[in-house]
Amino acid sequence: MAIHHALNGFEVILIDLYSFGLSYGVRGSAWTVFDMHENIGAMLKFARTDIPLFIYAHSMGCMVTQTFLIKNKSNPDLKNLAGVIFNAPYFGYPPMAEVGLVKKVLIKLLGGNKQLDVSVSLCLQLCRT
Repeated sequence: MAIHHALNGFEVILIDLYSFGLSYGVRGSAWTVFDMHENIGAMLKFARTDIPLFIYAHSMGCMVTQTFLIKNKSNPDLKNLAGVIFNAPYFGYPPMAEVGLVKKVLIKLLGGNKQLDVSVSLCLQLCRT
């Protein structure tokens, strides 16, 4: 997806959180959400400020990004933030997705689109622990 956007005129900056994806480190090591917030903050230093900023987060990166944004509302590096795209079932699923009844109920109970305040509260609680 990043290559597609870069080839179509978007400036793309990527990070891979320590011990996840293709980065080094023991999988699931003892890093905290706040350590990962530092990675996002460092990445934002490279973003251009003369164009709109969109953040695309995937999987657990959605929770990390959401909590970073909640805790850093006044961060000057976010002044041109135009949108955030969360790619995780935690935030719901597209209407055309073939999702079984049990999964639909679990998604609704755990956060779905209409219960975003509940998911934000849950993320804040996770950050405090």
